[in-house]
Amino acid sequence: EVIRAESMRVLAGNRWQGQLQATLVLGMLEHKPAADRLVELLDAPRTDVMIHAAWGLRKLAEPRTIPAILDKLRRHSTEQRTRTIPGVDDQVAHLLEFCGTMLVEEAKPLMTAYVPKDITRTMDNSRGAAIWALGHLQKGKLDEPLADALIARVLDDDTKPFESPLVKQMSAVTLARMKATKYGESLKRSLPMHAQASSLDLATRWAARELTGEDIPQPVPRRYPDGVWFLEPIVAPTRIQE
Repeated sequence: EVIRAESMRVLAGNRWQGQLQATLVLGMLEHKPAADRLVELLDAPRTDVMIHAAWGLRKLAEPRTIPAILDKLRRHSTEQRTRTIPGVDDQVAHLLEFCGTMLVEEAKPLMTAYVPKDITRTMDNSRGAAIWALGHLQKGKLDEPLADALIARVLDDDTKPFESPLVKQMSAVTLARMKATKYGESLKRSLPMHAQASSLDLATRWAARELTGEDIPQPVPRRYPDGVWFLEPIVAPTRIQE
């Protein structure tokens, strides 16, 4: 209780270092009374504090913060598409994950707005989080227009600009969660597009197996070239023969 009380005192203060560290402590302790202050810190002037505040709210999962989080997401959805704001991509990602785990249906229009391709590549984390969250909202419930949009992301092979691997990965996962069996074969055919054993490749193999019921071959493990590492085994010196 002493730790909780002192962390709350520091969180209420004006020192950004204290706000950041207190958020980490109270978030890991899931101390729900911190939620109101964390909502205030979503508008903190420092990028790292506002990002950590969103992380803390996701950890606390406090229902009473839903209206404030939706308001923040609506404001960012407008601002982020007109200019790049430092830290917003990461903050929005945490807030969208909150809405996904809390099954906030009111957030679905905000989430779906992040599905189309972002030619500026400034919203990769928030787009990935939005699609991941949609998978929770739509678990076991097929939304055909959404499924069509997601498979288009997985199959996008344009190079200028190329689609985010994170967006493709989360699209494959969400297709599996919503039981979009129609696209199982398309996911299988997309495998040669991905780097073997990458996160995207593994997620696509899992999703294809979930939707088709077939055994999907394991990828060839990734190999890393030999080289000089900052930690190396100590090689015992050769014994000098007498």
